[in-house]
Amino acid sequence: MTDPVETSPIRRSPYGDHTACARIGETQTVLLVGHDLWLSGLLAPLCEALDIRVVCAASHHDVPIRLHRDHPICIVSGLEAAGPTSCAMLRSVAAYDPDMPVLLITGDDPAIDGAIDVAERLWGLTGLFRLSNVPGPGDMMNFLFLAGRKDGTGRLMPIS
Repeated sequence: MTDPVETSPIRRSPYGDHTACARIGETQTVLLVGHDLWLSGLLAPLCEALDIRVVCAASHHDVPIRLHRDHPICIVSGLEAAGPTSCAMLRSVAAYDPDMPVLLITGDDPAIDGAIDVAERLWGLTGLFRLSNVPGPGDMMNFLFLAGRKDGTGRLMPIS
């Protein structure tokens, strides 16, 4: 028996031939990693207003499964420590699509920033965005716009 999620048609991004994008006819998806209440409180209503679906991965270990099942246009994640689970998440993103937009909320920890620098160079990650604090609605809207544009499915327009 085949998994219907894995066999449905996939629209490919014009920005990368290996990039699996939103499925035809489906709403765009954002992957939220972890259980940060401030972040989900900001992201959920904004995405609902924009008709973007939010799916959650309970931990960094669930990211590879969610990437292949939900084909998100981007990932939003808080990083509390520069540990092996954070590196595993970034390695999963690199294997799936090294250009995928990933918003990382790092706090002011220089160890996290150093680990992200190493991961970017080591695995060729080009879509990482770092913020030290939870972004405001305008910053989140801008990130979602850039993710949709990269994916080739964006419906958002920036406001100057």
